[in-house]
Amino acid sequence: MFHITLKSKNAKVGKMAVTTSTATTCPTSCPFKSNGCYADSGPLKLHWDKVTRKERGDDWSTFISKIKDLPTGSKWRHNQAGDLPGDMEKLDNEKCI
Repeated sequence: MFHITLKSKNAKVGKMAVTTSTATTCPTSCPFKSNGCYADSGPLKLHWDKVTRKERGDDWSTFISKIKDLPTGSKWRHNQAGDLPGDMEKLDNEKCI
């Protein structure tokens, strides 16, 4: 699952769009996994868990459509939590092109 928040409430990034990918996209080899990942606590963790449980978010094609619908020139932060599409160790080449 992939989720887009059109106006972030995160003070660090400002009121721009941010995306979140399910936790299953994170590689098991990530040194921050359960060891300092900023998405492992606070409000972001609550949101990330809902995306991971498929309570929020969209499939890849719907998600990409929403990204394409952003106004031209919009700034957005990809993956405030999560990683590129894949299976924890290998990227999904078709989705990453």
